[in-house]
Amino acid sequence: MTDTERRSPAILNASRKRRVARGAGVDVSEINRMLKQFELFSRMAKMANNKHAGGFGLPGF
Repeated sequence: MTDTERRSPAILNASRKRRVARGAGVDVSEINRMLKQFELFSRMAKMANNKHAGGFGLPGF
């Protein structure tokens, strides 16, 4: 993946996903699964950060 694609995975269209999959030696479905997991993790991290900033997180973490 290029730096731009890593910073903004939303720009990955079908042809870019095929190129990344070919370079990684996996199927496009693996790329789709990885992107979905990344999006889920990003949302969870954002929620955890918001709770911490609001005083609901664990102290010191």
